[in-house]
Amino acid sequence: MIFGYARVSTAIESFEPQIAALKAAWCEHVVTEIAAPTDLPPGLCRLIDQLARDDELIVTRLDRVAVTSTGAISVMTKTAGKGAGFHPLDHDWHDRSTDDGQLLAEMLGWLREYYL
Repeated sequence: MIFGYARVSTAIESFEPQIAALKAAWCEHVVTEIAAPTDLPPGLCRLIDQLARDDELIVTRLDRVAVTSTGAISVMTKTAGKGAGFHPLDHDWHDRSTDDGQLLAEMLGWLREYYL
């Protein structure tokens, strides 16, 4: 299944641009969350917990899931641990379905384990 995740920081912001982009990317289910910029917002954590092997998590921008590189690596590592893919629409180099994306994800995961 292809899941989309959209986050805004305040209730006055609109989810619509993110939802439209996620639907255009073939997301079958979109989870929305109002949360201050933080690494691993609670709704995202619940979504990652629901992922199964071969599912895909798509976001419009990497900053929708994490505000630090450590947070982004954590999302990638947790998603990969579930056997699922992770793809921010604004960064093709995160696409784990390519050899380069898989290599980068593995290197980032190794660095995270080594340095944290």
